[in-house]
Amino acid sequence: AIPLAGLIGAVATGLVDYLFARSAGRVPALTDVWWAVFLVPIAAAYLASLLSWGKRMGKRVAAGISTGALVGLGYGFVNAFLTPLVSGLAEAAVANGSAVLLILWRTFIFALLAIPGAFLAETRRP
Repeated sequence: AIPLAGLIGAVATGLVDYLFARSAGRVPALTDVWWAVFLVPIAAAYLASLLSWGKRMGKRVAAGISTGALVGLGYGFVNAFLTPLVSGLAEAAVANGSAVLLILWRTFIFALLAIPGAFLAETRRP
């Protein structure tokens, strides 16, 4: 459940990031794509928690939070390494700072944003 939901979330945020970079001509900040940064970890955590239906509640919530962190890790890698491959964006990516720090920061933010999604899946089962 965790790898599947994490992959779906990372692809979704990576696609939004790539499309923004292609249209705006620069690497997006988190505030540029805030709606995806907010909604995708919640949805991925919700999905991971639902797919872990045979486990105890604590493990389902932990699966949701871990999925949020995995989405953040994937999004950080996409933002740090794939977006500069778009022509003319390498200088902007270097100007944003340390890639490792940005990846860790996004992993932390996405894990925090996944908590409501995991709890939502526990309290509002379909």
